[in-house]
Amino acid sequence: MDETSNELPFIQRAERWLAELSVRNNFWHRVFAFFFLPSAWRSGIAMRWTEGQLTPRMPFRRANRNWYGAMSGAALSGNAEIAGGLILNRRVGRDYTCVCKSLNYRFLRPCLGPAEYHLESLEGLEDGMASEREFNVDLKLRVFQVEKDANRIVGKAEITYHLAPKSLVKSSIFHPSGKRRRK
Repeated sequence: MDETSNELPFIQRAERWLAELSVRNNFWHRVFAFFFLPSAWRSGIAMRWTEGQLTPRMPFRRANRNWYGAMSGAALSGNAEIAGGLILNRRVGRDYTCVCKSLNYRFLRPCLGPAEYHLESLEGLEDGMASEREFNVDLKLRVFQVEKDANRIVGKAEITYHLAPKSLVKSSIFHPSGKRRRK
């Protein structure tokens, strides 16, 4: 923990601790998803570690399928935002709030099995974190159908997230006027 964490109010310290806990492992991810993201909880998206990288995986369940037996487009595109948020929160930690600004999902072919989200590129994160101000991050994901013999790409997602240091957001929560404090 850093030195400033003891200076924060109890609510902020608790929120930082819970944010760190939510990306620690699948158990806590599922517990928080049950309360705060019920559609993600029902879809069953889970964190997997492959080749040293976090790759969220969505199972091929009845809740994720459409009437003709393929993975539904809403499940693929909606969980792309959650998968990108998992990857991003794992990298930035507990000191930033993360909000999805835009999501563009391109369907390439039907998905007939479990889907896995792989990070293709992440732009603007290091520069934004160094500035200690609000910033945007562009994230590109490739969505693969996971098969026993080979992976087949079924979609691509381009997502823009807006990140703000929690030290700036704190002032908008506790300040009566609702204005953010500018440095």
